[in-house]
Amino acid sequence: MNNSINKITLHKILFVLLLLSPFFFKSVESFFLITLISLVLTLKTCSLKFSKSFLNILLPLLIIFFIALFSSVFRSFKIIDFIKDFFYIFKPVALLILGYLLIKHIEDRKFLFTSTIYAGTILALFHIGVILFNFNAIAATGDVNNMRSTYGRDNFLELIALLFLIINYSSKELVIEYKKAIFFVLTLSFVLYFSRTMFIIILLLGLSFFGYTRLTKKGIKYFGTFIILILSLYAYLFSIEIDRDQEGALGKFMYKLKIAPAEIFLTEIDVNNHAELWDHWRGYEALKAKESLNNDGVLSWVFGRGFGSTVDLGFKAPLDGEGHGMRFISLLHNAYMFILYKSGIIGFLMFLLFLLILYHRPIVPNEFDLNQINNIILGFSFFYLFSTLVISGIYNPRDNLILILGGVIFLRDNQIKIKFENSSNRN
Repeated sequence: MNNSINKITLHKILFVLLLLSPFFFKSVESFFLITLISLVLTLKTCSLKFSKSFLNILLPLLIIFFIALFSSVFRSFKIIDFIKDFFYIFKPVALLILGYLLIKHIEDRKFLFTSTIYAGTILALFHIGVILFNFNAIAATGDVNNMRSTYGRDNFLELIALLFLIINYSSKELVIEYKKAIFFVLTLSFVLYFSRTMFIIILLLGLSFFGYTRLTKKGIKYFGTFIILILSLYAYLFSIEIDRDQEGALGKFMYKLKIAPAEIFLTEIDVNNHAELWDHWRGYEALKAKESLNNDGVLSWVFGRGFGSTVDLGFKAPLDGEGHGMRFISLLHNAYMFILYKSGIIGFLMFLLFLLILYHRPIVPNEFDLNQINNIILGFSFFYLFSTLVISGIYNPRDNLILILGGVIFLRDNQIKIKFENSSNRN
């Protein structure tokens, strides 16, 4: 009994550590090491039984990993670049497995929600505290980018925590102390990020978590309204004069919103015009990756260039934060192009299959809890559909939300198991 309790305590510590470590350890290497240690400990202390539905979700990510590994066998590369790619592409596989196994063996379905809400609140308080501590310096410049650089440009764990709090707000089963105060803290922190990506993602996740992105009449109605609102916003933004040097936090945020589509897709860029280049950096990265694939031939398009392959930017860009500049990069903001570059069209199709499997969550009549969990999984498909385009999605070195997804998938499997057992008992 004591051994069982100790294991459960260990699993809870590992889960919370994985939730918080990307935000409190600045180096990507630290998070990689924590992930590997957690995986080893979990595999040693947990029974390795997975549901068929979980393996169906995991399989496309494993295929992407092994295709990239296979492609690298036939190429020369720097060891450091190979290790980086190994981490980028293996990390979501490891965290998905960890989320599933840890929540499965903690044996407390409420823990996933409570730990996420409290972890998000800790990060939100820290974010607000840093801004207050640096308030005079931020107010002196009036630069929203300066405010964002003091702590970070976004935090999606806080968004998930906020939405978990909302969907469980009236739940008597989930005991969360000081719900109103936590709601205020998470909302204030969200606003203070002034993040375009967070703004769009909270709308997508909110619609999804409440079932409004399903292919139903109600879903089409609400999601259609969302699309109309976004188009109306951009019609307004392009009808008014907003320039790059706009003053004030709101003005700068509106300018960033305005250029967002061009930033991703515009590739005809004057490299010598630094303002234009940085405003459309994501598109430039994708263009250089496409050029490399074209120069390398058909096999690279089919199987990718594998671990250790890098994209030649054509000049040393100030991306390392140390002033030396980087000409060759491995990870791209547009992870669709990143997947294509590393594992080819096959890997790209596998990732689309991964998103499709997440999205395919049928409604189960008279099963509110199961449908709620299915809606959360469905929401993750939209989250990664969009975040993969702009911030590398599951391949972002600091993304750990797939850990939560793994836990939610277990809750779904467990709910189905309970439903089946209850049905068998009645018969």
